Amino acid sequence: MIDKKIITELQKLIPAVQYVANLPATDKEQKKACEEIVTWFENLNTSQAKEINWNLFLDILDQEIMYGCDNKRGYYNRAWHLSFEGGIFEATAKSIHSHLSDNGLDHHGSDYFFDAMVLFKSNQSYFSNDCTSFIADIKKYKSYITSTLNTIEIDVEVY
Repeated sequence: MIDKKIITELQKLIPAVQYVANLPATDKEQKKACEEIVTWFENLNTSQAKEINWNLFLDILDQEIMYGCDNKRGYYNRAWHLSFEGGIFEATAKSIHSHLSDNGLDHHGSDYFFDAMVLFKSNQSYFSNDCTSFIADIKKYKSYITSTLNTIEIDVEVY
């Protein structure tokens, strides 16, 4: 059984799942998957805990840069990912960008980064920050949309 302190920290992420479920771009099937993921979180410390594999991704992408439009090339996105597979929980929130520098080498940078991992079988965990920071950041996703960083992708699956 996973440590209660870890469970408490993981359950702080329920509002993030509910937030994605309520976004206009989330379809009916994805909303249902979000409900299953919330149930998974709620039952972590009960005998009703069910081991399911799942993932939840919310990404904002700049397709002009990704596809090399107007001689731009590189990578720019803001992403929030939660997943559980094979007894491993992972959470990541990040802002990543690259650009071609004057000397021809790509520069990669990160403006924001949150990372968490829980290994259920060995009861080990790592959290780069409190999970409430993940929730606060995902709820600001609209503020990160710009004229080019504007393609929203949502993927929620239970399998």
